[in-house]
Amino acid sequence: MDCGPRHQFLVRNDQGEMFISHNSMGHGIDGLQRRGHILVWFGLTWSLDLYEQFNGRVRRQGQGVPVICHRIVTRDTMDQAQATALSSKASTQDSLRKAVNEYRKMRGV
Repeated sequence: MDCGPRHQFLVRNDQGEMFISHNSMGHGIDGLQRRGHILVWFGLTWSLDLYEQFNGRVRRQGQGVPVICHRIVTRDTMDQAQATALSSKASTQDSLRKAVNEYRKMRGV
């Protein structure tokens, strides 16, 4: 698996399991869709785009097995605040997309 020139965001154990930092998405991950199908977020990002891109890279076309994404979040922690913020950002982004699509339909764009 290639996680960029320095492979600094990838750890692989003797069982072949890979542990990848979400920062690795900026460096590309060749082969992830063939070998990765379980994703566990044990530390979230504040970036909705990064979160969706990481999940999407695992679920991408060519994936041969069902993909499972987990988030480990402990109540009353910063992780819970980040999960809530991501959810809020997703709702806002969905509302914006709907508004833009309605505007385009109305204007015939």
